[in-house]
Parts: sequence; C-alpha cells; structure tokens
Amino acid sequence: MAITRQDIARPGRCYELSGRYILNDAAPDAVLVHGSIQGFGHPRIAHAWVEDGESGIWEPVTDEHYPPEVFAALFNPLREHTYTSCQTSLMALKTKHWGPWNASHQPSASPAPAMRERKRRKHAR
Repeated sequence: MAITRQDIARPGRCYELSGRYILNDAAPDAVLVHGSIQGFGHPRIAHAWVEDGESGIWEPVTDEHYPPEVFAALFNPLREHTYTSCQTSLMALKTKHWGPWNASHQPSASPAPAMRERKRRKHAR
C-alpha cells in the first residue's frame, strides 16, 4: 500500500517515509540518500530522499518526483550516504529505526510495520 499525502503528516518524517518508499514503492535500482538540504535561504538541515531511476528524485515531505536538476536547484542537496533497498532493510532491522544511521542524529520511528508489509507483499507474489 502506497503512502499518500492524505494518510499522514509528512514534515519531520523524511527518514521514515524515504525508507518505506524504497522498500515498498521504488524501482529496483533506486537508492535511499541520507544527506542534507538547504533551500530558499533556510539553514542546512539533515534530510533523506530517494533517487528513483527514470522517475527522478522522490522527495518525501512534498511527496513529489523531481528531475535531478530541479531537485538540485530547489534544495541544494548534499549526499552523505546512499543505501540500496537491501541495505536499507538490513540497517533498519539492525538499528530498529529509520535513520539517520550515524551517531550524530536521533533515530525516527520503528521500521517494523514496513518490514512486515514488504514480507507480506513478497509472499503474495
């Protein structure tokens, strides 16, 4: 089941939403990016997004796909770490949170429900 704008409040949940997206809705070659953004004169903030192959970059707070050049112009992103879907699954299970997966940040919500959904979908095929 895809996450929609109507289902949840999005700001402050970029790591969780990006993790769920790459596990459930992204193309097989997509990568989860943990990094930072800075746009419109605001201070740089930690952020997560998904680079989703041909469909561009999926931004979790806006729930929109952007062409890479538009995403770069709007958000001035800095990539710090990238993860495949498999790596995302392993890190989320190992750490019991969505990230970021470095010592300088606090974790977001538990990944357990998304892991169960991914397993259910895999077995339903």
